[in-house]
Amino acid sequence: MTTIGSTPFQSIESTGADVATELLADERGPLTYLFDWFIKALRDADSACAKQGIFGLGLLLPLPALLPALCISFKVDGKITWQWRTIFALVWLVDAACLVYCIRAIPSWPSATKATLSRTIAHLAIYIGITMHHAFIALQLDGQITLLLKWITWGWIWVFFPFVVTTLPEHATLLTIVAWAQMVLLAPRLDGAVLWSWPVVILPLELYAMGSLVSRVYYTLCSTERPPRAVAVASLIACTLLLVAPLGLLLARLEGCEFPTSRILVPWFLLYGFLMLWGFVVALHKDADNLYRVVFAARGMHAA
Repeated sequence: MTTIGSTPFQSIESTGADVATELLADERGPLTYLFDWFIKALRDADSACAKQGIFGLGLLLPLPALLPALCISFKVDGKITWQWRTIFALVWLVDAACLVYCIRAIPSWPSATKATLSRTIAHLAIYIGITMHHAFIALQLDGQITLLLKWITWGWIWVFFPFVVTTLPEHATLLTIVAWAQMVLLAPRLDGAVLWSWPVVILPLELYAMGSLVSRVYYTLCSTERPPRAVAVASLIACTLLLVAPLGLLLARLEGCEFPTSRILVPWFLLYGFLMLWGFVVALHKDADNLYRVVFAARGMHAA
């Protein structure tokens, strides 16, 4: 059984008293579990050196997203000739780790409730669907997806189908709904069934990006806390700008502007460098705990 502890995937033998405290941890998905473990480790670190070390480990978390995105841009620009399933190598590793977590998180103790059991099985079903979704994308881009079922006309809607079916019923969060709406608009455009302009096709992401910016500006203007908190929230706005900037560059590229595809990712790497510098420097600040808490509280603010 997987429980929350000093390190991810730490297994211990459960007693009756353990079940009550570990139940909520088992009901969380792998990414939420990892994020919560990271925040807890930061808060529990008792020295600047320890905080810097933990933050350095945390900087490894975005790499499975950044590196495949960089490889995709090189592939589109013709700088590499790898097959798409090779480019997705880090994605496969993350998918495998999530599946292992979900399998190990299924409760086996006698007093486990049906709600806990159904929740953990639902997480497993979700990540099976996400893994199938990633596999279908790679096969579709490599032109080999017809080898699966030759009697199906494999349009992009079928490629996105596993994600839509498995994630939306269980995780109807705002971000999931935006992703679902984006896939519904993107699939017919990729199949050539419609000829909408790309700004129309990517409208869900545009609205989500603008909403994120507005919410953070509003939060900053309404903040009456002391300066360290205001500075931290202002930093969140700058980070959000860098996070959504590639969307505007992507639209420009799709609408015919000529520049290397890899340039779209420049804001993300600037954000990555900023977070690296910020994390190591702020650990030395006397209000480091407050600043860490404010910045990572964005997760709760984002969910709201």
